[in-house]
Amino acid sequence: MRRLRSTILGLLVAVGAAGCDDQLIVQNENNPDAERALSRPTDVENLVAGQFRNVHNTWWNVTNLQAQVTVMGQESFSGNANYGMNVRAPIPRALIDNSRGNPADVYGTFAALNQAARAAALSLSRLNRTDFTFYPTDLNQVRRARAFGYFVKGVAMGYAALAFDSNAVITPDDNTSEINPLRDYTTVMQAALDDLDTAIAIATAGITSLPNAAGQLNWMPGPTTLTSGATGTLARLAHSYKARFRAAVARTPAERAAVNWTAVLADADAGITADYSLTMANVTGGWFYRPMQMDLFQSWHQMWAGMVGMADTSGNFAAWLNTPLDNKTPFLVQTPDLRIPSGATRAAQNTSSGCGASACLQPGATAPLPFLRNRPGGQDVGVDAIAHSYYDFYRFQALWNVTRNGPVITFTRAELDLLAAESYIRANDFANAMTRINLTRTARGLPALAGIATINDPVPGGTACVPRVPTGATNPAMGSPTTTACGNIMEAMKWEKRLETAYIMPGAWYFEGRGWGDIPVGTQLHFPVPYTELDSRRQPIYGGTSMTGANGVSAVYSAAERLSNSTSNYGYGH
Repeated sequence: MRRLRSTILGLLVAVGAAGCDDQLIVQNENNPDAERALSRPTDVENLVAGQFRNVHNTWWNVTNLQAQVTVMGQESFSGNANYGMNVRAPIPRALIDNSRGNPADVYGTFAALNQAARAAALSLSRLNRTDFTFYPTDLNQVRRARAFGYFVKGVAMGYAALAFDSNAVITPDDNTSEINPLRDYTTVMQAALDDLDTAIAIATAGITSLPNAAGQLNWMPGPTTLTSGATGTLARLAHSYKARFRAAVARTPAERAAVNWTAVLADADAGITADYSLTMANVTGGWFYRPMQMDLFQSWHQMWAGMVGMADTSGNFAAWLNTPLDNKTPFLVQTPDLRIPSGATRAAQNTSSGCGASACLQPGATAPLPFLRNRPGGQDVGVDAIAHSYYDFYRFQALWNVTRNGPVITFTRAELDLLAAESYIRANDFANAMTRINLTRTARGLPALAGIATINDPVPGGTACVPRVPTGATNPAMGSPTTTACGNIMEAMKWEKRLETAYIMPGAWYFEGRGWGDIPVGTQLHFPVPYTELDSRRQPIYGGTSMTGANGVSAVYSAAERLSNSTSNYGYGH
């Protein structure tokens, strides 16, 4: 066990040093220890400064877990064997195989999140000492590194709690010669929220300045400068992640209903006030954005027909739902939603600018791009009938066109407004909920919500309403429900949330969908601790048919749960 810990520590030092301008000077020892690796104050600062990049790259540098949760949540479909997408995307769902050597292993993501949290904790174990100082003495430099360290550790452990049924709780006081025990996801999430609270407290009261944009290569490079204070960038980002994590950690509709929505609202309103972007630098800085290589299109990615179809006002979606599964073919989505190309024919949609308004202009783009595109017909690739559509995600294509070097939105204000809207909905405060939903809804061409007084009131538009959602049990012959209805205010919120956070919040449609009750029946609600970690701990491997959930929660989303608790009832696969 001690040998394992030494190996992990050596990995952490390498991870932290890889992206630093001031490379760590460490003796070439077979068994490096923290005292030697962090012998200089600048070593400590460089290690903690590089860890947010490592958390970011864990998701956006093409990892198995990111690719798998994206297809599990119906945010994308691909039948490619790469990254395990071919075993996670199809319906009916397959249970997660966690056996040794399985082809869809997600240990890389598990290890990277824990390595970032451990590196931050190791840095904090030095920064928290009363005798720690920089030369010349700079108390602000110590405080800003402490705030950033707790922020990064909170974000890393928060994501681990979202994805895995259990994880270690990592602290600066850990004995690095011992292995921390695994804790259930709610315990891990609470530790993450506590870290973010500590970061907020330090950033609010103890920092006079943070690295400016020009010096953020190893911190958070982007067009928005990191600032201190209660309303500064760092505190607002920490509140934003707290709001995201509080809601998304829920595995089931029952758990999501039990979320502390008052706290979600408070954090959302204390969060970022505008979209937050990071500057990707795939060569010089090692900041990556290439989720599943979706911008290659072809067999790598397309939007699920059953999800994008909820925008259709022509009747094509309803007809598709009522078509036998073996006969389902792609259909034209005709909608007033400006995020989707307009036109009554595929040729017209191929040339549509979609959004066509400055509100949809994305970083790096010289002209507005639709969030989705109707791809040229020659690029169609046949996939499972339940998923096959004409549509691809296109919002960040401009970044791809400049080899993924430039700013890209990494947290939206819309996500927080829609979390606030859900908080209001769950409190039956429909007036405030409508106000928040309308912020994006009307900007994207949809009629404003108005006059909604109960959860059962439909969105406006009559037969041309958006979203129009499937209802009732799945007809096995069709592979889908066969009836539709205008969505209620919750469905209007979810429609906005999906389109506004797609490929921005990692695994958005999966992490949110499981709590809403909208992921396909039979989808697992979280991942087991990977077999590599269990082997190193000398603990039994679990997964597949023996998968059991933490906190007594079933590991698989069930048909009974869908029909009794889902807010929508369109969890395909019943």
